[in-house]
Amino acid sequence: MSVQTPFPRPASALALVREGLMTAAPRFAQAKTQDAVRLDRNEALFPMSEEMKKRIGEVTMDVALAGYPDGSCAALREAAALHFGVRRSDAMSVGNGADDLVGRLCAAFGRPRQGQTVGRVLVPEMSFEAYRMAATAHGLETHTFDFEPNLEPDLVALEAALKAVRPNLVFLATPNNPTGSVVDPDAMKAVMVRHPEVLFVLDEAYIEYASVRSLANEVVDLGNAVCLSSLSKLGLAGLRLGFVSAHPDLIRVMDAARMPFPVNALSQAVGTMLLTEFGDELRASVEAAVAERGRVNAAVQLCIDKTSVTVVEGEGNFLSLLTKDARALHAGLLEQGVVVRQFFHEDSDHVLNRLLRISVGSVEQNERLLSAMAKSHSSTSGHKKTPTN
Repeated sequence: MSVQTPFPRPASALALVREGLMTAAPRFAQAKTQDAVRLDRNEALFPMSEEMKKRIGEVTMDVALAGYPDGSCAALREAAALHFGVRRSDAMSVGNGADDLVGRLCAAFGRPRQGQTVGRVLVPEMSFEAYRMAATAHGLETHTFDFEPNLEPDLVALEAALKAVRPNLVFLATPNNPTGSVVDPDAMKAVMVRHPEVLFVLDEAYIEYASVRSLANEVVDLGNAVCLSSLSKLGLAGLRLGFVSAHPDLIRVMDAARMPFPVNALSQAVGTMLLTEFGDELRASVEAAVAERGRVNAAVQLCIDKTSVTVVEGEGNFLSLLTKDARALHAGLLEQGVVVRQFFHEDSDHVLNRLLRISVGSVEQNERLLSAMAKSHSSTSGHKKTPTN
């Protein structure tokens, strides 16, 4: 029996859709209750001070919405350069979130190499889905490699993949999502110097949670590397503000690949004000989240059966669980109203199928998580461990 729909026939333009586009989108769990704790989205849910709220109100009242915003985002670039430690604002560009800049990089640097029919992008098997999505949307060919065979970066594997694939761009997140691992900055710079023919994209969205230094300023001296930064992990994801730093020549190319007005006037005004006036408060919130990450990590250790679950703390605003049965643990937490991130890989033996990523939420959210973890462990092992604060 056919299902009745309001539309008499499928859209004929579907024949024009790029191959692989519809399978590139990530899958997310659906919460069963409205009061579910969402720890699957890596949001930084920092409480906003009253003074910050007041200043946002004052700034937005003065924004003129009748005209177009500043296409160059000059004031925002100046504020971002100061906050992220980049010495020149003309070595930065701004986008509607860092994922907008990922797409812009694919659009700008996708010319096929000699002997290749399409441009190529190289990404680790365990990495941010937006890299593959952007490559597919812009008609590039995505190649993956095992960058973290032991959940730690392997630069030897990276260089072998560069030689085999000959990509236009390689995307590397540090700290990485979903493992939280970091790349040694000096070792990474050495690799970039040895491969001047490749454009390296370092995604530092989580760098302020990490123990290693940022390369946002140092890539300005290179002609084959860019560094992505973001306000999303500073508790400001709703503004959709992402930044890229690079040699000014590369910035000019990226700006040529964007639309005339990449960021709306409200986000520009609020973002500029927050970076200028509340940078220290934002950093303090990150420091508090790092401390909470350590507390949650220690408490989760008391909830789990260490013969079947391993905690991977990492250096992002999340921790990960490596478990023999990720699907069962995910379902058990979901049943109790706690949503964590589950991953899927076509190879049933791949480590991604055993990995769960858990964002560091508020203290109250984290307590819900720990309670759910204890109950899940109790239901499967027949005894219960109580997490301690």
